[in-house]
Amino acid sequence: MSELPKYVGMYRGRDWITTIEWTREELDQILDAAMDLKRKFRKVEHPYLKGKTLFLIFYNRSLRTRNSFEAGMTQLGGHAHFLDPHDAIYTPALPGDEIAYTTERIADVARVLSRYGDGIAIRIYGKHAKWIYGR
Repeated sequence: MSELPKYVGMYRGRDWITTIEWTREELDQILDAAMDLKRKFRKVEHPYLKGKTLFLIFYNRSLRTRNSFEAGMTQLGGHAHFLDPHDAIYTPALPGDEIAYTTERIADVARVLSRYGDGIAIRIYGKHAKWIYGR
């Protein structure tokens, strides 16, 4: 494998929930890094994410978004694990909204997933969009 690019790990621990928390320069760097990876992948494999797992939780279904995340993780040597909250045994809920043997607190779900994976990607709008993520 070739040497890791300078941007790998640069934003470790940061969340991309909204662009408000990012400077224009940071957004440009991330998008430049994405384009760099895309160009490099066309020439030769770059398994920068070997051994890494990204959990995907989509409260709103999407063919293009889900497949682009899964393809990107695979192309970079990682694994995308799709969790469908609509088909799950336990549905995430906010404190006070739990139903025994049916729901789990979203904070508990996120904490457990963070132990097993390296990232969580959430696609959400509507009623669940008011939940607090990344904390």
